[in-house]
Amino acid sequence: METGESPLPTSSPIDSRPTSSSPVKWRHERLAYIKVKEMKTHYEAVNSCQFCGDSDDEKILTASDDKTLAIWDPHTGLQLQGFSGHQKSVSSCHFIKITNRIASASWDKSLKLWNVETGKEMWSACHNGLLLSCHTSEDGRLAMAAGDDRTLNIWDINSGELVTCLKGHTNTVTCCRFGAEGNNYASSSMDRTARIWDSRMTRTKLTLRKHTNAVTSCCFTPNGRQLCTSSWDKNVLLWDIATGRYRLEGPMIFKGHEGNVSSCITSTDGSMIVSASFDESIIVWDTNTAREKLKLKGHEGWVIDCDLSTDGNWIVSSSKDKMIRLWNIEDVDEIAYMYAKRSENNLGLKIVLCENCGKQFAATAHGAGNLCVFCRLSQPSRSFARLD
Repeated sequence: METGESPLPTSSPIDSRPTSSSPVKWRHERLAYIKVKEMKTHYEAVNSCQFCGDSDDEKILTASDDKTLAIWDPHTGLQLQGFSGHQKSVSSCHFIKITNRIASASWDKSLKLWNVETGKEMWSACHNGLLLSCHTSEDGRLAMAAGDDRTLNIWDINSGELVTCLKGHTNTVTCCRFGAEGNNYASSSMDRTARIWDSRMTRTKLTLRKHTNAVTSCCFTPNGRQLCTSSWDKNVLLWDIATGRYRLEGPMIFKGHEGNVSSCITSTDGSMIVSASFDESIIVWDTNTAREKLKLKGHEGWVIDCDLSTDGNWIVSSSKDKMIRLWNIEDVDEIAYMYAKRSENNLGLKIVLCENCGKQFAATAHGAGNLCVFCRLSQPSRSFARLD
C-alpha cells in the first residue's frame, strides 16, 4: 500500500512540529492515506523498538547493532538519552515503567539493567550464550533473558541474582515474555515450538507445535488467555491457551506476509495484531476474522521489530535500514475501506478473498470467480490454450 505523511493530529502525544534542524523526515506521497514520521536513529540496524515514558507513550526506546540503546523524542527526532556499555550488538530492550529502568540483552552474552535517570548501568549478568531477547515482569521485580544456550534465565531486578533457569527447548530461544499476572512465562524457539511455563512449578505447562519453521516471537494478549506467535514460515498464529480449544481446532492462522515474520504484538483491547517481516512490510490484522486490515510499506530493509501504542493509534517499527518509522493508524478501518474503494473505482478492481486459501486479491468487475490466480493455476482440471 502506498504510504505518506502529513502533520500529526495535535491530540496525539506525538507532536507534529519538527524544528528546522530536526532529523525527522516527513515523507509525503500524493494520494497517500497513512501519516508516517521517519527517523534515522542509529548507525547500524535497529533490532528493537518500544514506546516508553511515564505516560502516553511519549518517547521511544531502541536498541541497535551499533552496541547502544537510546531514548528518542518523536516530536523532534532528537536523542534524549544514550546508553553505552555492551561490547556487541544489542538485540533486545525493555522499558520498566514502574521503576523507570531499562533491561537490555546483547550478543556479548550479558543482560544489563540501566537507571534511566542517571543513564548508568546498575548491574550486569552473564549467560552461557548470545542473548536474543529480554523482558521484565509487570511489577518490575523480575527480568528474563533467553538466547542460543537454549535456556531462559530469570533474575531478581533489585539484586541482580539468578532466581531460576528454565530448560526444555532443543534449539535457540528467540523470544521470552512474562504473562500479565506473572503466573505464566512464554518463550519461542528455533526448534519450531512455543512454550508456556508455569512460574510456580518452573516447568513447561504447554508446548505449542504448529509452525513449520523457527518461531521468532511471542506475546500474550492483555487478558492472558491467548498467545500470539510469529515464524519464519511467514505466518502469525493465535493460540487459545486458556481453554485448550487449540487442541481440537488448532490456532487461528494469519497469512499475508511474503517473507519471514520477525515480530508480533497485540493491541491493548485485543482487537488487533501487528506483525513485522523480512518482506519489508508491517501488517495490521483483525483478530476476530484473521484478515489483513492494512499492509504498511516504506522501509528499505528487513523490518525487525514493531510496537503498538497503548491507545492503538500508532505503530513504531525498526529495521535493518537503520531507521525507525512512526505510523498513524488511528483511522485504520476507514483507511482500509478507502484503499479498497480506490482500487475498485480507479482500476476497475474489487478486493475479494480467495475461497480456497483465504488470501485477499484484486479482481476485475467481470471477474474469474472467487479464486486467486495461484489457486486457479493449481486446479488440475483447468486447461489452457497453447500459444505458439
